[in-house]
Amino acid sequence: NKAVVERQPEIILLRLPSGEEQRLSRYEAIVDLDEARARVRREVLSVAGLEPEEAAELASLAVSFVDANTAYDPQETAARREAAAAAVRPVLVRRPAGSLLLRRGETVTEEVLAKLGVSAKTHPGSGTIAGLAGLLFVVGMLALFLHRYTRHDRRRFSRVRHLHALLTLVLVASLVVAHGVLWIAREVADDLAPPYDRPELYAYAVPLGGGAILVGLLADSRIAMVYSTFAAFLFGGLTGWDVWRTLWALLVQWASIYAISAYRDRAALLRAGLLAGGAGAVSALAILALSSEAHTAAEALVVAGGAFLGGGVGTGLLVSFALPLFERMFNVLTDVRLLELSNANHPLLAELAVRAPGSYNHSLVVGALAEEAARAVGANALFCRVAAFYHDVGKLRKPEYYVENQRDSNPHDRLAPSMSALVISSHVKDGVRMAREAGLPEQIVEIIPQHHGTRLMTYFFEKARRRAERGRERIREEEFRYPGPKPQSREAAIFMLADGVEAAARSLSDPTPSRLREVIHRVTNSVILDGQLDECDLTFSDLAKIEQAFLRTLVSMHHHRIAYPGFEFGRPPRDREPAPRAAPGAS
Repeated sequence: NKAVVERQPEIILLRLPSGEEQRLSRYEAIVDLDEARARVRREVLSVAGLEPEEAAELASLAVSFVDANTAYDPQETAARREAAAAAVRPVLVRRPAGSLLLRRGETVTEEVLAKLGVSAKTHPGSGTIAGLAGLLFVVGMLALFLHRYTRHDRRRFSRVRHLHALLTLVLVASLVVAHGVLWIAREVADDLAPPYDRPELYAYAVPLGGGAILVGLLADSRIAMVYSTFAAFLFGGLTGWDVWRTLWALLVQWASIYAISAYRDRAALLRAGLLAGGAGAVSALAILALSSEAHTAAEALVVAGGAFLGGGVGTGLLVSFALPLFERMFNVLTDVRLLELSNANHPLLAELAVRAPGSYNHSLVVGALAEEAARAVGANALFCRVAAFYHDVGKLRKPEYYVENQRDSNPHDRLAPSMSALVISSHVKDGVRMAREAGLPEQIVEIIPQHHGTRLMTYFFEKARRRAERGRERIREEEFRYPGPKPQSREAAIFMLADGVEAAARSLSDPTPSRLREVIHRVTNSVILDGQLDECDLTFSDLAKIEQAFLRTLVSMHHHRIAYPGFEFGRPPRDREPAPRAAPGAS
């Protein structure tokens, strides 16, 4: 129907089956069906040499073969109209807060209806009692579940004493940062050219992974996963309860937790931020592909770039700034703080190595034993190794009174056993005081008294008992015990066992594996029978694993070496093999 075509300012002619398209605004080349048949009839009738009857029959036959080869496609036209409408950028008009949308008595026009509709979508339920009640209910349920989790489901978690306060504070701080980023985006977007003028695209630049990384470092990854769920839900509410942005917030936080799982130095924050940024960018692109709204390539680039910068730069900066504050505020000992304390140039360690070298070497061996045992039972191995360096710093005050630092004489030979016990036990009190003066974390300070517990100083007690038997005096066992307290954690109990095992193994003249196994088992049994492990949560299965770890470590330390020719220091000169003679001309 050419009349219908001519009413259109422009049409698209789609040639099938090739699919070639041609845009037409002039329609001279297009004829309708009646005109085409009339042209055919005239052509046939004008052929010379035909009888009129034959020409008429032939013209009718030819006309019957003429049909329309151009047809209107309503489905394709509707689809292209919808695509063209979706590609049109909306006209955004910003109205200041408190602007009057409609006065009493004014006519409600389509423009006013559009403004009211946008306002209702932007602030769903706002200003109504039902909306406020719903918001309070949702927030109250989230607060209740978070409190129940921290107080009940994780009641045995002792690394952070105020876990609920920590999670709440990190949640609030993350939402404040998110709100700040969104506010800046709204203020700046008006002055930008399309497609950079859409504030909602910058929601993906919020460094949400920073909060998840903070919780993972300060608590553990399992708690961080739970925190991420709450944070993602609240972030979704902050951005208009958009389910896709909520899903993105959950994915980017989980990726951040995975990225920080191998955190061993401050530079790991940069690596974790880059990984979190990359995961956030890929997740954002996937979310855009899944959402029903059409997005241009430029918009996708803005979203991906914002997500990468928010994770790669924003997360690293946020965590680097906030981590030391939260460490001090909640008295949490993180792995990076432990690694800083393991530096041999620390003033206490440097002084211990110079003034009490025997105690320093003893601490290194105890650290190796405790680290291996902690790893075997799933305790904090890094904490055990680092805390071992400082557990005997109290011996700095009188290093010569401890056998590992003695060379020629023993000062205890001139002291009464009770006085010797008092001097030995004083290194616990001195160690606590020196550790606190040096600013060591309280978790390490607590190890100093607990690794001795209330154990009996057997050597001086037996010495005093023999003297008392000769003089018929009475001695009190309490005077020869350490002040305590007993170990309160698995790490402290491992220290007590490692300290006793190291001292006992050092006294062996021939440390074979079988003798080492016997010494380890005897020390462990004496600690158990003395009731020193009554206040910690080590099991008998843990003790068996700890003994095996001690044995592996001590066997590797006391392995035998072959005697090199000319260096058999323990044999008489006549039994030594002659040293190899140098080749002529060698020096």
